Amino acid sequence: MDRDGENPYYIEIMQDTGALLAQEQAAYLGEMAAAFTESAKLANEVEFWRWMGANYPQHFSSAEQIRQTAAEKAEWMRTQIQGKGYEWDYMTMQRSRLSKLMSVFDAGDCPTQPGIDITETGFWDGQVKERYQNKAYAGTNNPDLHNTPKNAVVVTNREKVDYARKQGYETEEYLDAETIRARREKRFEQAESGKIHPNYDWKQIASASLKAGVIGAVIGMTAETVASYQSWKAGELTSGQYLAEVLKAGGESGITAGLTSAVMIPIQAAVTAAGLSVWITVPVAFVFGTVINAVVAPCFGRGAYKRLLNEAKYYQALEDVYDEFIDVAKLACRQYESYIIQIGNQRQRYEELKAKNEEADQKLMRLLEQI
Repeated sequence: MDRDGENPYYIEIMQDTGALLAQEQAAYLGEMAAAFTESAKLANEVEFWRWMGANYPQHFSSAEQIRQTAAEKAEWMRTQIQGKGYEWDYMTMQRSRLSKLMSVFDAGDCPTQPGIDITETGFWDGQVKERYQNKAYAGTNNPDLHNTPKNAVVVTNREKVDYARKQGYETEEYLDAETIRARREKRFEQAESGKIHPNYDWKQIASASLKAGVIGAVIGMTAETVASYQSWKAGELTSGQYLAEVLKAGGESGITAGLTSAVMIPIQAAVTAAGLSVWITVPVAFVFGTVINAVVAPCFGRGAYKRLLNEAKYYQALEDVYDEFIDVAKLACRQYESYIIQIGNQRQRYEELKAKNEEADQKLMRLLEQI
């Protein structure tokens, strides 16, 4: 009990668990750098279908709408996801390039806009750097370029590059017809089976967090969580076992009746690997119901608790935390992605130097043999 007779136990759970999570992440995120792709895959999948919903709100605004469209307008849907999927995948590829870190790519939400599909602008000045017209043609027809401005870069698949160049356009090759068809069919099959995610939800976030190891976490403040915390403090659970239990339970928190409020704590974690270090901001959200809320909410009106929790934010309505959680998770992904790129570039430079050294050693050996 504190001096005013209130129980700070839940605050301790949030503090201790958040600190443990940061410590654990810092220890193994560096070793699991490649696992970043799981979080990136989740964000990319959700954002793609959100974008499709903005372009075609009557067909792609919900998982059920998407499934119905696949059943009732299969060929039309295949055509749309082939073209729009090609645009999206090209933007995703561009955003991952080190040379494009200071660029913003925008494909808009008007599916019938003529001439330009993607605009690349500078991050700082907002000036247009490039305009792209994307043409994914998996069949025998050649790209229709009659509305394409001559100053646009035509992005098309390998089989159509020569045709576009002969029309006088600067052309960039991206994918081939077989890959385009395969990606189209994979997206269509996901839509047809209902295995798509046009929106974020806690279960999905927690699942991807666990697979990615972990960028962001959702922890449900339930009786089970408290019991696990007590077992951990008593030495009956290891730190790894405790985190595994509460993170697994967190996946169900967003769909459990009675959980109405949330606290989010952005945790700074230092990740080190391959001689490089980076700080990433990891969001940890604690969600709870009205009973626990009656204890936690007053704490945020007290200076002592506010100082203890530092950057924590309290959300009276559970839905209010979603967007900010995703924003912080995206920030962590961008920080981590930049870090992975640095590691990859460092590794590439190492391999190049190694190859040159081996070549030099071979030349030296040949020279010695001739002496």
